[in-house]
Amino acid sequence: MKEKERTLISLGLPTSVTARLHMCNLIKVHDLLDFSPTHLSEVTGLNLMDCCEALRLCSSVSSENAGQTVLDMIEEGGSLSHIITLCPSLDEVLGGGVLLGALTEVVGTPGAGKTQLCLQLSVSVQLPKWCHGMEGEAVFIDAEGSFIASRLLEIADSAVSHCDQLRSSDAYQNQDKEENGSSFTSESILKNVHYFRCLSQLSVASCVKLLPEFISKHPRVRIVIIDSIAFHLRHDTHDNRIRTSQLCSITQDLIQLATNHRVAVVVTNQMTTRIAHIDSKLMKNSECLNDRVSDDEKRRRTATPHEEEMTEGRDLNSSPNKENLKRKLSGARSDTISVSESVTTRRETNATLTPALGESWGHCATIRLLLRWQHGRRNATLLKSPHKATASCSYAVTAAGIRGLLET
Repeated sequence: MKEKERTLISLGLPTSVTARLHMCNLIKVHDLLDFSPTHLSEVTGLNLMDCCEALRLCSSVSSENAGQTVLDMIEEGGSLSHIITLCPSLDEVLGGGVLLGALTEVVGTPGAGKTQLCLQLSVSVQLPKWCHGMEGEAVFIDAEGSFIASRLLEIADSAVSHCDQLRSSDAYQNQDKEENGSSFTSESILKNVHYFRCLSQLSVASCVKLLPEFISKHPRVRIVIIDSIAFHLRHDTHDNRIRTSQLCSITQDLIQLATNHRVAVVVTNQMTTRIAHIDSKLMKNSECLNDRVSDDEKRRRTATPHEEEMTEGRDLNSSPNKENLKRKLSGARSDTISVSESVTTRRETNATLTPALGESWGHCATIRLLLRWQHGRRNATLLKSPHKATASCSYAVTAAGIRGLLET
């Protein structure tokens, strides 16, 4: 028996609460999943405390593993859909596009195209079904302030023009006008993007907490975008313990949102510099070698004229000694230079770019996509995915949005 089909009376709720729920024809767990505490209180007349407890029990029960068979998992996996990006090479790398019911992280350096990809997805999710779209809506949570409405309109106009060209082709002339997506206009696209501007981490967390209720009122929402999840965490919170706690809380909410409402959750992340520790033994050996050469030079400078004369006499009478001394001094200097160069090189190579928020966050996202500049082109690399092998492709940010590059 699936957990969502369990009766409310089996949850151990007080009899008075169960009776009131039954009077409102709320009998099973799945009957309460779309309610908020306030809405449930208005419908049933129960106080908020009883409503919160009932919803908490239903949520915990519905999220438990109900002993699903592997065959059911394969059938559900086959029904999962993707949101296309209108960049065929990028869609191929992602396995068809951005996966519904999963948390996708887009990480990259400034200017790589993270926000542009988010704007493109906000439009692509609204494409008509005959154009491989979902006719859905998008939620855009802007934490950085990089959302530009005029840029979204530009991408929307290009998407409408793209659909118009396909509609006029022979392959779609026999379809109904309504089915062809005549209602897909730039104005409708802008109306179906729900924008939230968050100026603090508390605002982001609060917005995420309210998303289940918001999606219940807007069931056509198919993608939730946060640009970016790292901005306020890195600038507002300096205590690592508090930052980790906040990150774990918002991650859990996003994963439940993606799973329970079958929406794609896309978050952007920043890059940070990681500097590894330099081998202290290598530094110590370098310092000792420098000290040895300095002592040799100091003894040579402070030698008396008689000692210098004796040294010169030995050098003239014994050329091997002279060559050995020169070889020793030159070898010492060359060793010092090579060690110093190796230390300098090691310092440079140990400064690497890595996704922000630490390694623990790297395990949270289902899919991780890296955007970067490589050989003068924008490059997308799939770093993590449960259903696709690591792959890369080139893409371009054009006036029309994210598009592929012609192979040369």
